[in-house]
Amino acid sequence: DVLIPWSQVQHIGSPEHAKWYPQRQFDWVHLETQIRHCVHAELMVGLALLLTQSLGTSNNPVVQSQLAEMIRFRETCTAFMLAAEETGFATPGGLFKPNNIYIDFGRAHYLEHQPKMVNMLIEFCGRGIVLQPTKRELDDPYLGPKLAEALRGAEISAHDRIKIFRQISERFLTEWGTRHEMFEKFNGTPLYLINLLTLQRTEYHVDGPLTALAREVLGFGDTAELGKRAQEAEKNAHYANVRFQPEYARAQDVHEGYIGSSGDRATVNAA
Repeated sequence: DVLIPWSQVQHIGSPEHAKWYPQRQFDWVHLETQIRHCVHAELMVGLALLLTQSLGTSNNPVVQSQLAEMIRFRETCTAFMLAAEETGFATPGGLFKPNNIYIDFGRAHYLEHQPKMVNMLIEFCGRGIVLQPTKRELDDPYLGPKLAEALRGAEISAHDRIKIFRQISERFLTEWGTRHEMFEKFNGTPLYLINLLTLQRTEYHVDGPLTALAREVLGFGDTAELGKRAQEAEKNAHYANVRFQPEYARAQDVHEGYIGSSGDRATVNAA
């Protein structure tokens, strides 16, 4: 039973306003989501490198190719995060806001590829992921030494090697691990919605900056009529459309510093 000051109420009884503004606030939360994705990707790559080294499979050409793919996944997630921070902008309220386009693209990249990376990590494990001795067995005075000898790796003890397997099992194959994966899929909006929001918040329309180079190559010249027809079809849409967003919402989205922006187009022309 609390009092909420009217100054903190952002919209009430106004679906039109609600259509535009909440997603702009979620951007701040989604930056944290993107950072978390980078940490998860780094953990997966680290476990994969340690695991394949302990199994003696790290020099196998097929395994090396898969490891490179996992590393590329991690580096791409990091690249989106860095791009979001480096091409951010100041909001009307005077706060620095990372580029929401690269935040969304980075989150989409993670959600698209994370299941494949997890499956690859589990495949590295083979049957070892489910056939590991318990701590009690390892500590047994008779069984322990025999298991330690049988399960040690070329450059790692049996105890440390089993720690790797156990971490992968608990992180990705338990009920908690499955719940965590479902959380990532739907916490910061599902993949299809992230893609949909991209077209609703950025100037990716037919007469916008992203088609400027293609129109120049094709010699289309003035595309005012093309844009007019597109606007008529979009004007009465029930979803948030970038062409018709109010200025207060537009000011919360980045419009420079991403491919397709007018600023980038000017740079291309200058070059």
